[in-house]
Amino acid sequence: MLAALDGDIVETIDGWDAVLDAGIAHTVLASLGAHHRSALTLRYLDALPVADVARHLERTLGATEVLLVRAKRSFRIAYQARMGEQ
Repeated sequence: MLAALDGDIVETIDGWDAVLDAGIAHTVLASLGAHHRSALTLRYLDALPVADVARHLERTLGATEVLLVRAKRSFRIAYQARMGEQ
């Protein structure tokens, strides 16, 4: 979840800070579309700030923030579905 703080966008805890199974997380990440996979990889695996992710993806900061929100939602849904299969 993103929140504005004095004009800056900051990431806040969204209640889904979970310990993930690495194997399942890798499988789910690989199943996502290229834009979602790239955004999540750059932001969370490479630990880049959102502005750097935007530069790498050649997107605006705002578009990248929206992309990350959507990518996280897609990841969460797919991960939870995958966990339900076990």
